[in-house]
Amino acid sequence: MARIDLQKFSKEELQKIVAGCSDKTELAIRLGFKGISGQTIKKVAQLVEQHSISINHFDAAKKTKARRKYPIVKKNCPVCNNEFETQQRHPKETDTCSYICSNTYFAAIRHTKEANSKTSNSMIRLAEESGKSEIGVERVRIEGHIYKVYDKVCLKCNQSFKGQKDRKYCSQTCSAWIACHNKVPSFAEQTTMNILDELGIKLEQELMIGKWFIDFADIDRKIAIEIDGRYHDDPERKAKDAIKDNHLISQGWQVHRIKWKKLTKEFRQEVKDRLIKILNQSGV
Repeated sequence: MARIDLQKFSKEELQKIVAGCSDKTELAIRLGFKGISGQTIKKVAQLVEQHSISINHFDAAKKTKARRKYPIVKKNCPVCNNEFETQQRHPKETDTCSYICSNTYFAAIRHTKEANSKTSNSMIRLAEESGKSEIGVERVRIEGHIYKVYDKVCLKCNQSFKGQKDRKYCSQTCSAWIACHNKVPSFAEQTTMNILDELGIKLEQELMIGKWFIDFADIDRKIAIEIDGRYHDDPERKAKDAIKDNHLISQGWQVHRIKWKKLTKEFRQEVKDRLIKILNQSGV
């Protein structure tokens, strides 16, 4: 086999040939080599190094990539603009660089009015075509969504109303009343209850007036007694207490607040005397 004189190529000629090649094997063929071996590749590498020609654009895996069914391509994320790689035309080809960006990118598509309307219409159609009917159940459409509404009876006031399956009370007022009456009395309230029992006085507990509850109330004389623990010293709570007091006063109530302190024998007697004075009792 005839030897190839690599020195006959000038630097300019080599630069043009190298620029048109993608790897060392292709370069060796372009230079005239027939059989490609490791020794041939080594000679080609020495030649380009001798003339200081850059081969940074060579890609040894180009042929392998060309045979791939789903070639790897680079994209720029539409959300964060970071560059990332994905397999083109693959079933799992991605449009964004991460799940976080994906949620951001597709949120507008998933939750458009058209998408919500389509989902809602499908639900309504399936409900109508199912043929299933429940006694006392209606289907109502609110802001594009379908809900089941049942005939219910309020557990507090026994009034009839329509509501969803888990709803037990007809209004927030009834719900709040139940929640308040089911709560465990605080230590201060329990102690006040014991003192009232000693005095033989019966007052209504947690009486609801508007949206507020009175700790202890004499309904006939409209006397409201509030037991204030330490949390009533908070400025925000004080402002709420003032609004509550003004509302009760506007309804004809007398409001008395007892500031609770550390329970001692002396303070317990002080509370007892205060209750007697408020309720106009001359003695126990």
